[in-house]
Amino acid sequence: MKPTPHIDFKVVLGMILLLVIPAALTLRTVIRPGQLVISSPNPSPYGYTWSLLIFILPVAAIAWWFAHHPEYKVERRAFWLTIIAFTAAGTALDVLLGKTFFSFPNSGAVIGIYLPGYDFKHGWGLDIPLEEFLFYFLGSLFMLLVYVWGDLYWVAAYNVDDYDEASKHIDKIVHPHWRSVIWGVVIIIAGVIFKKFWPHPYQTGFPGYFSVLVVGFITPTFVFFNTAKPFVNWRAYSLTLYSLVSVSLLWEATLGVPYGWWVYHPEQMLGIFIGAWSNLPAEAVLLWLVAGWGVVLLYEVIRIYLHMDRTPRDAFFGVSTQRTR
Repeated sequence: MKPTPHIDFKVVLGMILLLVIPAALTLRTVIRPGQLVISSPNPSPYGYTWSLLIFILPVAAIAWWFAHHPEYKVERRAFWLTIIAFTAAGTALDVLLGKTFFSFPNSGAVIGIYLPGYDFKHGWGLDIPLEEFLFYFLGSLFMLLVYVWGDLYWVAAYNVDDYDEASKHIDKIVHPHWRSVIWGVVIIIAGVIFKKFWPHPYQTGFPGYFSVLVVGFITPTFVFFNTAKPFVNWRAYSLTLYSLVSVSLLWEATLGVPYGWWVYHPEQMLGIFIGAWSNLPAEAVLLWLVAGWGVVLLYEVIRIYLHMDRTPRDAFFGVSTQRTR
């Protein structure tokens, strides 16, 4: 069966809605959520540290498979370039904004190595545990390896038949998707209005985390979506999303937030909190959608570029040095 990117994209959106809508309606029925009572000063010794195995073991298994297929030379280059770029971006955001959005009160859940982070109120400080940075690296590996495994093996029948040939027919990679910008601006404005005027306890402040996530989703979509859309294996992408949902339910909703491995600063959140999940903010759910989409989109763009065999300037902007002389 030939890939049908226009239909497949809509199917993935439908799958997300079919999961999110009933879950949201069901969770809203919990109007008086119980609170986890912790009597021990250290209820989860090295819990955050050990929890990284949730990413490490699947990564090791799929990486072993990936390494034993030498024919995927271009895919491996695209994979590592994506991981380097995505991990660097995540690390930079954590250093510059991590202390603004989060705190890490359960010191017993980590090994005790802290790295610097910036807070707009208090400046620089050693407050971000090493595990937080390892999560950005391992999480990126996990998301992209699941997608690559799905694209090249599990649902390989739905990827592009001749990637090399299809890439060479692209005039340039950067084709702005203006509707995404319009939607992004509308969503951020709606978020600010919601935080300021909808009745909830945290109307002060600005929905900074929500805005960063929206910008993080919209920016690569604006630049690359029109080009990458036909190349994305949407069935492999849906597999990635559902894997992320499974991990987040165990890792964050069940363990991370209830046991204080990290907590969110409510004044920086939109104001939608899930009581049944220890008041987990809606942004925590949105993060997985944004990260999963970003890593897949960036991987496909780099993969396209490597197959085009052109200079970066020509590949991304359609400007050939030879043609402009």
